[in-house]
Amino acid sequence: MLKGDWHVGACIFAGLYLACDDWGTAPIRRWSQVADCLSSGHDGTVLSRLRSSGFWEEAVLLDEPRRLSRAEEWVNRGQVLTVFDSRYPSGWLAGLGSGAPPALWCEGEVPAAELVGVVGSRDLPLETQMFARQVGGHLVATGLGVVSGGAWGSDELGVAGALARSGSAPVVQILPCGLDSSGYGKARFDGCLLSLFSRQASFSGGQAMIRNRLIYSWSRRAVVVHSRFKVGGTWGGATDALRRGLGRLIVADWGDRATEGLVALGGDRLGLGRDWRSDLDYRLRQPLPVAQPDLFGFIGVRESGSNYCVFPHVAAALA
Repeated sequence: MLKGDWHVGACIFAGLYLACDDWGTAPIRRWSQVADCLSSGHDGTVLSRLRSSGFWEEAVLLDEPRRLSRAEEWVNRGQVLTVFDSRYPSGWLAGLGSGAPPALWCEGEVPAAELVGVVGSRDLPLETQMFARQVGGHLVATGLGVVSGGAWGSDELGVAGALARSGSAPVVQILPCGLDSSGYGKARFDGCLLSLFSRQASFSGGQAMIRNRLIYSWSRRAVVVHSRFKVGGTWGGATDALRRGLGRLIVADWGDRATEGLVALGGDRLGLGRDWRSDLDYRLRQPLPVAQPDLFGFIGVRESGSNYCVFPHVAAALA
């Protein structure tokens, strides 16, 4: 593979790591080492280079009939986002290290604008519903966009507020299921859709937790519209993000135990008075916490000898 040839790299990574119902995937944790192997500049085919570097499983997978050609079809159609793409979120690399996903399913264009997470409970009082919409609209009004999780309630309302402000607002929704899952009606979603899971995969709580980490680490700034105390996916995702240092969590203050609990764990309290928009802008400008991938089960990306010359935007994110 030629250095700088992102298209070849994208096809190889789609073939190795894209979740598909009718094939297995390579070990995700080795993707950064595989990228270094592909960009080493040695002579020989991709398969011979992988074998000579000890990546036998990856070589066997790529040698399967039609695997690479199918992956190339998906890449050419714009159905895949890989770490070789300049649109790939640098926050995933900074926050998750080599735990960042090397390849995902994608529908729509990944926006270039900076995105802020908007997350929260599904069942909301009317006042909280209005606030979720206002947050999405305010982010767009200040030149930002929204990344959310495609669920009913806070996620859906934050996106709706963004699109109400501008029909072309930069919006990304990362789903906890496949893009073709019957459990999530695609007509409900606008903007760009992403999924780590096979096209038909149904929702699961474990997948939702993985998706939550991608939301929190995208721009490493997120607004928690509402949570329940020690219950539900919002609480679990927010506390997980705080433990991992995935970013700054700005917690809407409803005067309840959930707010106090998340603030005690490191979240920023967002007062809901008349000046909440100014307060939100201020908190979005504050320095980010330092992610600690090595402490919580993620392998650091900066393996010895890594140069990442194939995708310079990755090197910049890790500098």
